[in-house]
Amino acid sequence: MKIDEKDMNNNKIAYILGDYPGKVQSFVLNEMTELKHMGFSIYACPINYIPANGKDRPEFDAIYAEPSNLPGIVLSHLFFILSRPVQYLRCLLKYRFYGGKRVFVKSPYFARVITKLGIRRVHSHFGWSATDSARIISCLTGIPFSFTVHAADIYWLPDNLEAKLAEAEFVLTCVENNKKYITRNYGRLLGEKVQVVYHGVDIDAFSPRPDTAEKDFDVLCVGNFVKKKGHRYLVEACAILKQMGVELECLLLGEGPEKDNIVKMVKELGLENYVKFSGRRPRDELPAVYAESRIFVLPSIITESGDRDGIPNVLAEAMAIGLPVISSNVPNISELIEHDNDGILVKQKDAAALAGAIEELLSNRTKSAELGRNARKKVEKAFDSKKHIQKISRIFRQEEHWT
Repeated sequence: MKIDEKDMNNNKIAYILGDYPGKVQSFVLNEMTELKHMGFSIYACPINYIPANGKDRPEFDAIYAEPSNLPGIVLSHLFFILSRPVQYLRCLLKYRFYGGKRVFVKSPYFARVITKLGIRRVHSHFGWSATDSARIISCLTGIPFSFTVHAADIYWLPDNLEAKLAEAEFVLTCVENNKKYITRNYGRLLGEKVQVVYHGVDIDAFSPRPDTAEKDFDVLCVGNFVKKKGHRYLVEACAILKQMGVELECLLLGEGPEKDNIVKMVKELGLENYVKFSGRRPRDELPAVYAESRIFVLPSIITESGDRDGIPNVLAEAMAIGLPVISSNVPNISELIEHDNDGILVKQKDAAALAGAIEELLSNRTKSAELGRNARKKVEKAFDSKKHIQKISRIFRQEEHWT
């Protein structure tokens, strides 16, 4: 779709979100916040309203299509039925089964309000229900949509991904390997629509702290307790280190469906004095948590279902702090870490190899310090969030093409 010069200069963007204001991924909020700071007007359009309280509540203009606004939702459907019957019928026939009934019920309301506000760009993250809504909005209004694919929506639960790639004006993704996979599996023409933009790290907020001899924890792992994070292999590695006579304290920070299983595993292995747990922390507290740890470990895996990480933000954050990091030699993560230069990569699901890497970095302070310094340099050079948000800004303003 050709966009005239007036539209190219329009800085209003509607972000279609699965959940809001609670449960929004930090990298999505960071992107929206940075774009707002650059002069964009950002509007959040949530499929699911999830409450958020206190300082965790995002500050964006929001368009809510909740039951309390049922008259507005009904009137929006009537508006498109009467004013754009062909587009409405096309959407009804094509999209009514995608994303669930809630998506089709709410999307015309988003479309109506977006049109009234003069918004000329619709974007979503993950190729699931939010992108289904973006497609419906685009179908009803002619406003182009784009979306960002990550990992689970490509490898684990791709939901009609080929059609979404074909309909989108362009697609963003957070790792080069994703673009290669899409090109290989969906063809060169769709692959050419994909632009790689790393999430990046706020290198000012996550910066090295004065080194102290005493640290609260020897090993830190931050991440949701889900299978792809590989927590069980870190616990097994701690058990091996205990048998070797290595004294350490490991902190596992986060929440998630696998946490109870990991807590049970720690008790069964008698590691209560080795492995500690803490819940999710506010983002502004994380730099201090990283700084009070000697090394950072994230033993990510590719699950049997194909689920995997992109480039985990927590790894890049730890590297920005100057921590030596250990992770798995799997696609995507190897785009961030160069083995033995700015981190250590071990074979996935290999607790013995993980234990060996942890023991090496705990005992070799010189190597740990060198890896930490190189890690900081890597993030400054290639993963500075300010540089990447500028690239997204240019793409949204159509100053940079995606071929």
